[in-house]
Amino acid sequence: MDRSFAEVREAVREGRARALASNESSDTILAGAVSDYFDFLAARPNFVRLIEREALSGSRLPHGVSHLSAGQEALAAISAELGLEDSPSGEAAQLLLSIISLCWFHLIHGRTVAPAVGVRLEDPDDLERRKRHVISLVLHGLRGAAFTTSSTEHLSHD
Repeated sequence: MDRSFAEVREAVREGRARALASNESSDTILAGAVSDYFDFLAARPNFVRLIEREALSGSRLPHGVSHLSAGQEALAAISAELGLEDSPSGEAAQLLLSIISLCWFHLIHGRTVAPAVGVRLEDPDDLERRKRHVISLVLHGLRGAAFTTSSTEHLSHD
């Protein structure tokens, strides 16, 4: 597990360096980060299974440095590159959790939930369609997050 989280950390570092050197828009950088993470997980099914097994057993990940630092580096990258709040449970953390969830779910439920709702994930074209959908959701959801947050705050004050 430590080796897998070290790979995550290294991928975040490489992606961040590439993004900073690209001078691209924040949307392009975010789309690239989501695409890279989607592909990273798809290439490491044992990593996904290992963490799912831990979750299903009711365990928490060990309090080692590897998974915490990988998450913190990803969070710092999202916060800095997108200018999002980096407080605990802030917008950057919420976005990172959403990206992880959207990129992860199809790997676990590609043969259970996905076919039950009519989504095929059996060939590269299906997976590419899923990846494009996830990227679109993240980009459009991020644009709508400011409106949703301000609307929710307004409603809670009424």
